[in-house]
Amino acid sequence: MEKDRQDPQGKTFYYYDGWTFYYSNDGGANWNKGASGKLPTWKVRPAIVSNPTKQNDVWMSFARNPQEVEGNKLYHSTDGGKTFNPIASVDTCEFITFGKGDSDKKPYVYIFGRVAGEKKDAMYISKNMGQTWKRISNPEMLQFPGITWLEGDMRQSNLVYAGLSGRGIMAGETK
Repeated sequence: MEKDRQDPQGKTFYYYDGWTFYYSNDGGANWNKGASGKLPTWKVRPAIVSNPTKQNDVWMSFARNPQEVEGNKLYHSTDGGKTFNPIASVDTCEFITFGKGDSDKKPYVYIFGRVAGEKKDAMYISKNMGQTWKRISNPEMLQFPGITWLEGDMRQSNLVYAGLSGRGIMAGETK
């Protein structure tokens, strides 16, 4: 479940049950059926991430299940989860987060996945809401084995954190 961080009343929430996306505009008292059919199903670790600077702007990543070789696309909704579309510039996305960008209205987007035909997962940054990506980690160095979460810092630009199973939390800065 995720809260829409830009809802001025604080009553918009999002939920995905493995088959269908749901949204609530009344603090969770009632849930409306949103997108279904386009999103991956039977995933162990789906992540709903709302844009911290824009209401109804929702992104979803689906980390691979342990037995899967192929990854899943990154999905984006601009209507609060009623519809989702894959981000064409991303081949696969395990995790997504937002971090402070150049302005308070335009955050950076960070993903852990594959872009531009790459064969190994890496960390990427987009400074234009997913239109283009720049790789910021070296997949040959096994920097993120067992990654379990990704979180961008909204106070300091170019700072991102990765939670790793058994290895704590790594912080990294881009230049």
